[in-house]
Amino acid sequence: MTIENGKYGEYDICMNSDHKMENNEIIIPISIMKTGVFNGYLKTPEDLKTSTKWWEGLPIVIKNSNDISGHPETVIVTTKTHRVGQVRDVTWDAEKERLVANAHIDIELCPKWLLDDLEIGKIKGVSGTYFTDLVKIEGEKGGKKYTAIETNYAPNNIAIVNNPACTPLEGCGLNVNEKIENGNNQNGVDKMTDEVIDTKTMELEKKLVDMEIQMNSLKQTITEKETLIAGYEKAKKESEFLAQFPVENQKAARDELLPLFMEDPAKMLVTNSKRLGELLVPPVTNASHTHVITEESKGSEHVDLEFPEMNEEKEIEDMVPSAEAVLEMVRGRRV
Repeated sequence: MTIENGKYGEYDICMNSDHKMENNEIIIPISIMKTGVFNGYLKTPEDLKTSTKWWEGLPIVIKNSNDISGHPETVIVTTKTHRVGQVRDVTWDAEKERLVANAHIDIELCPKWLLDDLEIGKIKGVSGTYFTDLVKIEGEKGGKKYTAIETNYAPNNIAIVNNPACTPLEGCGLNVNEKIENGNNQNGVDKMTDEVIDTKTMELEKKLVDMEIQMNSLKQTITEKETLIAGYEKAKKESEFLAQFPVENQKAARDELLPLFMEDPAKMLVTNSKRLGELLVPPVTNASHTHVITEESKGSEHVDLEFPEMNEEKEIEDMVPSAEAVLEMVRGRRV
């Protein structure tokens, strides 16, 4: 492997055999485009091969001096487009069915961070901007469906991007010729074989299954906790309601009023206010009595009972609060 050393401006450069240095340019191999289905359109070998000469001399551009996340804002080349190089020596690779060329990167126009990546042979994706006629024919190739066939290409520029339609793994981009095809691991670039991809896919699928099992377990735990909390809240609500009543009336309150209260407290207050008032009052004795000890009964066990006159029904009715009073009483207890 031949190593060439050069110097440009304040930067030193060491290039591997894939690079050449001419004047103020670094020459890097580039695979522009290949046949197949991309973005839903089919690129055929015949049409791509025919377009070979039209890619010659196209500018190589980036989004801006700090970013290659996508195409430049102008899309087509204008005076505001950030140009970093030019495509030359475009040829048709019949074996791989793709357009290949040399990328002449201008060291004075290319930002240092990108220049550093390119000089060590780091792979970069590229994406072509071009005009084309679309023949509306649907079909499928290589497991991908397409809605039209591209023909009559009129290229405008080649952009260096992070997420191209044709990825370096598929054979498109800067520095892909040696690194991907021959499995050369120089500069940390690995060849992704089908076997490696399948293995990684299986590992990811297993992780997804494990994550799904963990999620289901977590959902079950949450459901159980929610059930316990709901049971606790229900028991607390029942207990607070029954605690308002005298102990002697709690069973009646549980049997008659509690189900209605748990279903709809407001409705229970309206439809059962009288019964609620009755149960909120402690039980009363049916008759009052007075022990009267006469002179004749002193020293004996005889006791006369004196029952005062009373209207028992009237007294009980007076002890039962009105519906308004019951509502106010219940609200005050925060039922």
